[in-house]
Amino acid sequence: MNLKAMLEETAKHYGGKTAITLGDRRLSYAELDEASNKIANALIKMGVSKGDRVAMLLSNSPEFAVIYFGITKIGAVAIPLDTKYKVSELASLFGDSQPKVLVTESPFLEPLVPILPGFEYIERVIDLSSRHEGRFLSYQEIMATSSARKVKVEPEPEDIANIAYTSGPTFRPRGVMLSHQDLVMNATI
Repeated sequence: MNLKAMLEETAKHYGGKTAITLGDRRLSYAELDEASNKIANALIKMGVSKGDRVAMLLSNSPEFAVIYFGITKIGAVAIPLDTKYKVSELASLFGDSQPKVLVTESPFLEPLVPILPGFEYIERVIDLSSRHEGRFLSYQEIMATSSARKVKVEPEPEDIANIAYTSGPTFRPRGVMLSHQDLVMNATI
């Protein structure tokens, strides 16, 4: 099983149940599935395909889950990054992971704007805060204009779904690759 199938099955059987709560905001499984389809279809339209990497520099929010599932639904690799990383650390991680797309928001994007041109592999930046609409893609616009249709891509269980950077006091962060199967097994145990 892969993360896409897991979410789709859960939405099919428990669509009206709450998947995510943050303060007064609630997102049902059906809403999470539909919203992540919009992200998946938008990423496909941007040229992101199976195996491509998408970095996520985001605060904890329902949008984080929507984007994460949208990335994994098309077989791309989600790279969640710690928002506490310094610009130099992020630059190193970008060099290591070489994401095709960066999804972020204003407080984390501002310090990166001057160095982004140095990362030619980052083809698109999606801004959740919409403060840079002219220069970067707006998350709100993507959600308003993208199709919610189910994507036809089917990631294999052994495909990499996530690269998690981990570190200790004596070494640089290292990317740990986790497959769909790894993550599904962790979620169901």
